[in-house]
Amino acid sequence: MYLEDLSQIDVIGPAQAFMEQQGFVLHPDGRIRSIVSRYFKINTSWLNAKVAADRNCFLWHIVYFQQYRLISRNCFNCWKVVTSPQTLEALLKVRELQLKMGIPAKCGIERRPFAQHKTIYTAFWYAPMKDGLEGAKVLHKRISLKIKDLLGVQQNVILKRGCTEMENDAGPTNEWIYPVQQHKFEDLLDATWEVPIFLHLEPAALVTYTLIQWIIHAIRHRDPTAKNYYKSLRSLGITDTVFYHDVEPKISSIPEFKLMKEADNGPSIQRLPEN
Repeated sequence: MYLEDLSQIDVIGPAQAFMEQQGFVLHPDGRIRSIVSRYFKINTSWLNAKVAADRNCFLWHIVYFQQYRLISRNCFNCWKVVTSPQTLEALLKVRELQLKMGIPAKCGIERRPFAQHKTIYTAFWYAPMKDGLEGAKVLHKRISLKIKDLLGVQQNVILKRGCTEMENDAGPTNEWIYPVQQHKFEDLLDATWEVPIFLHLEPAALVTYTLIQWIIHAIRHRDPTAKNYYKSLRSLGITDTVFYHDVEPKISSIPEFKLMKEADNGPSIQRLPEN
């Protein structure tokens, strides 16, 4: 058998570094499983209202797409309703709406460099995969009415397919074509990788930490509503600059000004450090 033939069925090589970093090992039965329990990433951008039980995004996105550059056949039938709240205040309203609706959804801050030119906040609702595009359109109409009632008629709500990362890699999603030769290789991946769906919601400690990151994100992006979510920037180690060029503020104290003597050059003014 030739190298090229072996490479076509190699499931270890493309994912070797990922397996070592993430604790995945090959068991005697030929299955790739993690030797560590699943856990939450601390520095997450998102908070889930409910996790979609019909999607294994870790397997399809983190493993199949990122390691093998393969868009899973399942992702071809992944439809999402998406809106981009314009402020932190709007994002928190959407968060409350998602929790009340009780359907698979998440929202948060955009840290992805390829997405920040579009928005700094994003909210997703996941349409049931079994319902296809037509079912997703029904969900889009339902979400759109609620969002426009919540944030105003000007708030845009879209229906999209797949992940933005995949879209950027493979082009417009309406032009995606599933390669015939990929069927057998994806069957091989399905038979090799064993990654259970992780349905847990973020623990309270992580929710608290993430909300703090949302507020800091809003401050950094000069969101005008951010000021409603902190008492003083001093809690972040930030002090507003005092201006003296217009209305002169009251100065609490000025120490006595003294000249500093120099050995041979006579008196000189003591210089303060730069900045």
